Amino acid sequence: MSNAAIVSIVQHQLAAGICPSADQTEALLALIDTLQAELRVVNEREQSCQALHESEARYRTIVELMSDYAYVFRVGPDGQMSFEWMSEAFTRITGYTGAELGGLSWEGLIHPDDLPVVQQAVQRLLQGEQIEAEFRIVSKRGEVRWVYNCARRARDDQQSRIVRIIGAASDITEHKRADDRLHFLMRTSALLNTSLDYDATLDQVAHLAVPFLADACFMDLLSSDYSPRRLIIAHADPHKEQLLCDMYDQYPVGDQWPEPIKQVVLSGKPTLLASIPETLLQSVSADDVQINLLMQLNFQSAMIVPILAHERMFGTLIFISERLHQRYSQNDLAVAEELASLAAMAFDNVRLYSKAQAAVEARDEFLSIAAHELKTPTAALLTATQLLGKWLPKEPELSERVRRELEVISIAAGRLSKLIDSLTEFAHIQTGRFTIEYQPVTLCALARQVLSQCQPSHRHYVALFCNDESLTIEGDALRLEHVLYNLVQNAIKYSPRGGPITLRIERQGDQALIHVQDQGIGIPEAAQRQVFQRFYRAGNAIQQHIGGTGIGLYLVKEIVTRHSGSVAVSSMEGYGSTFTVRLPLSQPQREEQH
Repeated sequence: MSNAAIVSIVQHQLAAGICPSADQTEALLALIDTLQAELRVVNEREQSCQALHESEARYRTIVELMSDYAYVFRVGPDGQMSFEWMSEAFTRITGYTGAELGGLSWEGLIHPDDLPVVQQAVQRLLQGEQIEAEFRIVSKRGEVRWVYNCARRARDDQQSRIVRIIGAASDITEHKRADDRLHFLMRTSALLNTSLDYDATLDQVAHLAVPFLADACFMDLLSSDYSPRRLIIAHADPHKEQLLCDMYDQYPVGDQWPEPIKQVVLSGKPTLLASIPETLLQSVSADDVQINLLMQLNFQSAMIVPILAHERMFGTLIFISERLHQRYSQNDLAVAEELASLAAMAFDNVRLYSKAQAAVEARDEFLSIAAHELKTPTAALLTATQLLGKWLPKEPELSERVRRELEVISIAAGRLSKLIDSLTEFAHIQTGRFTIEYQPVTLCALARQVLSQCQPSHRHYVALFCNDESLTIEGDALRLEHVLYNLVQNAIKYSPRGGPITLRIERQGDQALIHVQDQGIGIPEAAQRQVFQRFYRAGNAIQQHIGGTGIGLYLVKEIVTRHSGSVAVSSMEGYGSTFTVRLPLSQPQREEQH
């Protein structure tokens, strides 16, 4: 008997008040047990399905939390890949719906420049490698984003072939952009720091911003009356740059700052325009023709930042973006402000450098004039002392004291004359009026002439050693006299305790060598690389209150260099110094050796 028949008989008996037989009761209980067992199975299945749905929901949530994008590709028997599933973030960022992605080739999402690399990575994945790669994807709107992608393969139950590729990707666009901004600013800083040319600096600033930070960049500088001057126009497209230049030739910037540039100039604060309304273009245009020209350029977003350094306003930088889906953000504004700050410092450096150059030129001109004006009275003083020196023997009644004082005057006048000569040489070098008159110069004869002019004290002894009296070079005798005089006087000056000073002239190959050696205070090792710089004086000389102008050795180096020679120093502090000058021998003497 079927379960349904048993249940029907029992129902009729109970309705008539008749108790079921023992067999019927036993059959009914068995049926109840069977139903309970089936209900438990059904319940367990429902719970399993619920658990499965909950598990899938948790999995999707975890995927969304652990990565920006997640996806599953189905791999067909022919190896073709198609989208099977993607996370909500994936569809939101790319702009494609699930249905659209289902009919789209995966290659269509990859940036064309990165496609070959990604294709190679996919092949490695299918061959068994686990891949990780950085590349760019392109959204439906044309926006480019960087991703860091990890992918794994999955086989079918029989492990016979790959049926799916499962991947997760992190959006690293902002990290990439931050790195790009940092490198851009570092490169910009390095370039601007090397430029001290005003016009070149102006042009560099505007063109550095294009195309990294802007499609177009304008630079307006303040005139002396605070009116605007548009100096630089840069555009990523040369045709559009010329169009803008022509437009501003036809419609030059007036004497008033247009809004909102005026607010930036007055406040010193930047402005970000996330969008550029037509009303703004109308406010900065002179007529409908200019409005139409600006509309054709498709300006979408703008940043206006002040060029400001040490509370000094130089002008403004205007950055324009023509990309609809890449409008400017606060991050972009921060980079624009940093660029403007670098530009302001570069302008300030150029201004200060120009000011310093003008001061140096004024100083050099003063030295030249002063040296020239001092020459006449000094020459008269020298002539007078020389005449008195000749008359003294004829006047026996003059005291020995007068003779000594006249000798002091003569020595001082001679030193003053040499100092004036040095100042004159220095001024000529600085102003580009230094010339050399070449003629044969016999070095040993020149050295004796120089030593006759030097006036060492009784504590010093200057010895001259010439290995070859005929050593001759082609040079300017007057200039080379200054070289020898400065080196010998230097040796005397920096040997305050006295001691021997040696002037040695010798031949070495095709060169003449001049050595000037003393046993004076020496030069600290750290200072030896700088002693030939103008106005430089070693610290130990200053500490011992030894006077000097700091131009003697500078002149030595400049004159020797202009004679195609070189000068070097070897020294040990406290033990003296040796200066060595190398000069090329005259052509006849070089030929004699060969």
